[in-house]
Amino acid sequence: MKKLIKEFTDFMNQGNFLEIAVGLLIAASFKDLVTSFSDSFIMPIVAKLLGSLHGSNAFFEIAGMKF
Repeated sequence: MKKLIKEFTDFMNQGNFLEIAVGLLIAASFKDLVTSFSDSFIMPIVAKLLGSLHGSNAFFEIAGMKF
């Protein structure tokens, strides 16, 4: 058990733990950004081009104009 704690302490001191944590935060933020962009911009365009499956509530907005 002492060896495990020592190895974990060495791992934390190398900085790898911080790099992994920052990488995970960036990945989670990027995922949310892509999902928001896709839901708000790409999918309404696709729905208009292919015909909306959910009625006429699919639209996108550019400079205050809804399409």
